[in-house]
Formats: sequence, structure tokens, C-alpha cells
Amino acid sequence: MGDKVSHILCVALILAVPGRTSATLIPSISISAEAASELSSETAVVNSVNGAGMLSGNYRRTHSNQRSGMWLSAEGGGGNSANHPFGLDCSTWVMYEFDQPYQLGAMRVYNYNESRHATAGLQNVYIHYSLVGGGDAGAWTNLGGPRGMFTFSQASGRYGERGKDEADFHGAFASYVLLTAAEENGNFGDTYYGLAEVQFDEVPEPATLLLLGFGSMSLLRKRRQG
Repeated sequence: MGDKVSHILCVALILAVPGRTSATLIPSISISAEAASELSSETAVVNSVNGAGMLSGNYRRTHSNQRSGMWLSAEGGGGNSANHPFGLDCSTWVMYEFDQPYQLGAMRVYNYNESRHATAGLQNVYIHYSLVGGGDAGAWTNLGGPRGMFTFSQASGRYGERGKDEADFHGAFASYVLLTAAEENGNFGDTYYGLAEVQFDEVPEPATLLLLGFGSMSLLRKRRQG
């Protein structure tokens, strides 16, 4: 038993060191989605987070190229400053809401992957996150990236597409994540906008890991004294 407790202690203390965190995938049941528009119920925005088009494997699974497993906007994207969550001029937007605040690690993006229509995938994107959401721009933080935005890769349109892009939240706490397509080059030249799947990792708080380590140390000491 002492060896097991010692092992737990070592793992906890190692993981508590900055940069040594173990990420876990936030389940899709814990995430809801909203978008500026949807082409139809077949291409609802919930498809971009519910794993509808994902194929077999672990969290790095691949995606199909069937439209019914992805989100696709109405023509033109449907986004504008009036319907954007905090008033940005845009082509379109997608917002993800978690069931509780999470300390976020990486966000993986599987871009729109419909065969012969992958140009609808998002390209230049602003990524914002917030604990409270709402229409106050001051409550949102721009994750950054080059020129204040991220540039996603175009998908191939082939069956079995892997997620090509990641954005790292570096442990920021968030209840909402908002993706806003830029007015210029918001996609790859299409009149529609879409995403196949977005996945979020949660990273454990170092303080929590330290508490686990200290608890294990106390248990080990008591067993040795006994």
C-alpha cells in the first residue's frame, strides 16, 4: 500500500509543476451551441460539438465528409453586429456554452469537410472567451493569435479528415467560447460558413493537484507510523 501511495504522491506533485498538466476531453453533453444561422435542421450548429460526424477512435478521431454531421450556416453566414453576442461586425459566429466554468486547455478544430464544398470552412477567426457571457464586450477576452485572430486550415473534403488546428487557452477559466468569422476571408471563398467539430480539453488546476499530493503525503506518513 505504501508503494501505491508513494506513486500517487509523485504523480500529483509532478503534474502540479507548471507546464506538466494532464488534459481531459470535456464531454459533448456538457456543451451547448448557438450560431448566427443554420441552413437547416440537418446542418444544425449542435452538430459541431455533439460528435455526430466523428468516426471511431479516441479524442483525435477523424471526421466524415457528410453534410448531415456538420454545422453549415445559411447563405451569407447570417452574422452582423445586431445579432453578434457583443456587437462585432462579422460574417457569422458560433458560441459554445459549458454547463459550468472549466479551466481550458486546447481547443481542436475539425473544419467543414463536405466533399466538394470544404471552402465553407472558417478561415480567419476571432476567438473570445468569458465567464459570464452577455452583451458587454468588456466581459469577453480575445484569445489572441497573429493579428488578434486565428487562421484555420481548409479541410480536404475526404472521408476520415483529422482536426488540423488547435488554439491553446493556457488554463484560462471560461463558461463561454465564441468564434467569430472575420468580415474579410472569413471562409475560403464560399457563400456559406461551416464547421465539422470543435472539441475542448479541460486541464486540472495546479492547486488541486498539490492538495492531492499533500493528502497522499499525509496518508503515507500515517501508514508508516502505524
